Formats: sequence, structure tokens, C-alpha cells
Amino acid sequence: MKFRSAKGVTLVEALIVILIIVVLGLMAIPAFNRINATQQEKKVVNNLRLLNDAAQRYFVRTGESTVTFNELVGPGKEIGEITPVAGESYPRVINRDEPEIRATGSTIPGKETIAYTN
Repeated sequence: MKFRSAKGVTLVEALIVILIIVVLGLMAIPAFNRINATQQEKKVVNNLRLLNDAAQRYFVRTGESTVTFNELVGPGKEIGEITPVAGESYPRVINRDEPEIRATGSTIPGKETIAYTN
């Protein structure tokens, strides 16, 4: 009786390998989503920091106690442009006496409001 050497892969073995790859891929998706959400939040906080810094410079320069978003952001202004990262809205008015500014309406899960404290 002669035995042939097994060459190749059976269908069952191939399906098991594919199943393992799919399961590992599905396990990685939530981790990628968390990383993406964290990066978006950092970008929103950075935009708030830029807005706050520009407002503080405006307050020092003018002596005013409030400034509007449109006075700070736009062509030829303190900040050329602030692009929303996750559908957020930035404050329309910034007050000198408020240490915190917030972006609202974010689509980041669990982070509908994101704050930056001076």
C-alpha cells in the first residue's frame, strides 16, 4: 500500500484560516475607531486652543472683553480658517472672563461637547 504525500491545502483548512483572519479583523475595527475618535478630539481641542489664543491676543491688543468668531477667523485675520473635524460648531462669542471655551455638536461618540480650558 502506497501513501501519497499531501500536497496543498484542503477546503476545510482554507476556510478555517479565512475564518481566523476575519475574526481578527473584526476585533481590530473597534480599536481603529477608538484611535480615530481620539485623533479627532485632539484636532478639535487644538482648534479650540488656537481660537482661545487668538482671542487672548485680541483682548490684550484692544482692551475689549468680548470678541466674535468672525472677528478672529477668516482671510487676513488672526486665524485664516478653522475647519470642523467632526461636525462641531465653535463659539460665536468668546468672553475674556470665561476660562473655558467649548465646541458643540461633535459626532465623536460620547464627546458631543468638547472643552478647552485656558
